[in-house]
Amino acid sequence: MDARLRLNLWVAVTLGVGASAFAAAGVRLPAALTGAWGVLVLIVVSPILEEWLLRAGLHDALAQRWPERSRGWASPITLAVAAAFALAHAAVQWNWQGLLTLVPAWLIGWAYSESRSLGWAMSHHALANAALLASGLWLSR
Repeated sequence: MDARLRLNLWVAVTLGVGASAFAAAGVRLPAALTGAWGVLVLIVVSPILEEWLLRAGLHDALAQRWPERSRGWASPITLAVAAAFALAHAAVQWNWQGLLTLVPAWLIGWAYSESRSLGWAMSHHALANAALLASGLWLSR
């Protein structure tokens, strides 16, 4: 099986498991992110901005400094950027639930470390947010 196909399958499984984890944790969207503008932010703005800052910015800066540590599913850079992503979400949401983004951030980071495709990272981030919105799990508080 092709490595990219395997990774896409992992991302799909993670979305399913992740949606269940978000539901079990009772994650709810802040009122400011509901409605049409909220959907636009979650599906378009956040994936573009966050992936650009964390993958093209932080990941690539660290990879230039330590190229031997930048590739693979368990690379320190991939794990560090995923942790930064999850901590940023926890800080913005003012609760521990933002840490639930760690696994999807790690998988998308792993794919980015192998492909260096920012478009792939942005599109999968958008798909993850869209899947959670479509499932009805992120309801207004």
